[in-house]
Parts: sequence; C-alpha cells; structure tokens
Amino acid sequence: MITTITATAFPVMPSQPLPDDLGEVPIGRPLAHARTVLRACDVSLTPMGGTGMLWIGGPAVTGGYLGDLAEAQAFQPDPWLPGGRIYRTGDQARWRADGQLEFLGRRDRQIKLRGQRIDLHQVERQVASLPGVRAAH
Repeated sequence: MITTITATAFPVMPSQPLPDDLGEVPIGRPLAHARTVLRACDVSLTPMGGTGMLWIGGPAVTGGYLGDLAEAQAFQPDPWLPGGRIYRTGDQARWRADGQLEFLGRRDRQIKLRGQRIDLHQVERQVASLPGVRAAH
C-alpha cells in the first residue's frame, strides 16, 4: 500500500488566471492538519525570505517508513510539539513574502514516481551491474 499525505496547497482557480508577476508557482501554505517549518543547517528556524530544509509535522506524520530503517533518521521527535513527530522531506524551500512556500529543489538524489520514493544512486548501481555497462551516472 502506498499513501501520500498532502501538507501544503496553492489554490489555482480556472476562472482566475495566475498573476503575471507570480514567478514560479509556489507549493502553497500548510493545510489545517499539517505544520511546515523551514530549518537552516544549524537546525534554527528560517525567517521569512530565507531558505532551508522543509520539515512537516502534524498528526499524519508516522514513526518511519515500513521496513526501511535506513530512512528512519528523516523522522524525528518534534521539538515544538511534545510527543509529536516531524519529517525531514529532503526538499529545499523558501518562505515568500506572501506567506507561500516556494520549492527550490532537492538536497538528495531522490525522486518520487507515482508516490514511490526512488533513490537514483540505487538505480545507477543496478544499471552499472548489467553486462556491457561501464558506468552509470
């Protein structure tokens, strides 16, 4: 079973075109069931306009991925909610002046395809192990 939890949303209305000065379409604001924070490398909270790692907290955050102990460090105790959990997404983001989150990229080499996490290093190792393949990058 695969479950995807949506934590942020940016409303796009067909009857209202996006403003020309919007720039990149943001990933939005946190939904009611989620809390999002941006943390700098030193784990401090990132101020408005600053960039950092996107973390998601709230009741939908679990203790980890089933059967994947290697990724357990992405799930940590929530320092702002006693007994809660917080998840390091691997996404770099920025708080825009309008309060929306803007996606800036990934800090790791993972992608999601149809809700499934794929580590590109693992794909490269598998391709490199095939007969006749010298290297896979």
